[in-house]
Amino acid sequence: MAHSVMISYNSAQRAFAESLTGRLKAAGLDVWIDRERIHPGMRWREGFVDAVRSRDVFVPVLSQSFLQSSHCRLEVLTARSFGKKIVPVMFDNSMRGLADHPETEGLNDIFMMFFGDLMSVGVPISEDEAFRRVIEGILFDPTDAAPLPSPVYVAHVWKEAAFADRLAQALAERGQATWIAARHVPVGVRWFDEQIRAIHRAKAMVVVINADAPTALHLRTEIALAGVLDIPVLPVLADSVKGSWDARKALNAAFQAIDDLRVLYEKEPFSSDPDWTTMIDQLDAALAPSSAASV
Repeated sequence: MAHSVMISYNSAQRAFAESLTGRLKAAGLDVWIDRERIHPGMRWREGFVDAVRSRDVFVPVLSQSFLQSSHCRLEVLTARSFGKKIVPVMFDNSMRGLADHPETEGLNDIFMMFFGDLMSVGVPISEDEAFRRVIEGILFDPTDAAPLPSPVYVAHVWKEAAFADRLAQALAERGQATWIAARHVPVGVRWFDEQIRAIHRAKAMVVVINADAPTALHLRTEIALAGVLDIPVLPVLADSVKGSWDARKALNAAFQAIDDLRVLYEKEPFSSDPDWTTMIDQLDAALAPSSAASV
């Protein structure tokens, strides 16, 4: 289990870095931050290289100013060169800028917490939960993780994250083990790899569909893998398209034309029309073991 951490940040985010340091220390972690560990007269480069080498986890506080700093990028490069576990947090929206620099290219494949808008894959979260998820990510060891037994995998497009999260929680309240990226991908792991592992364990996939679903490439990938693994797929109409026959016809035509998505055309979707509780009850019944063969 990893206990020692180095925090890397640009001076513009010093206040946030100090707040993060306090949270990590309160959780019992040994934290290295330059303002405490690099003293006058010390060679700063030697200081941070020694810190990276001796720490278990490297936590960069990513921001636009971080990416503009050659020193900050050098710290990322050093951590990667030593093969350190990286648990990134995003202070402001600088995701697109990661690919502009060889030192940070590929970090967008790692699941991270967004503190600028406090969102996790489109699901609003509290600041306390965001800090907790970062701490859990630092401590996460895949060899010790106990995966959920045969979960219901909940897939969705970004705009329907809140709807999908509510649906997953409702099914969990009925005793269904559920898996949704916003809640279950550990911070600091490659999110796509974790999604694939979850699909391999899943007993069924619930897919929340809206007008964007036919063009959502990641959704198509998830559904295609479910098809390869012979995992039942249950489509659910998002509230944004329920009750609109024109929207339904457009979706049906699009799904029918795409091989990977034809399963969404062939099955009548669940819907919160007439009401939410009825939909969840119907989904729960369809996910029951005795219903698995006919789902």
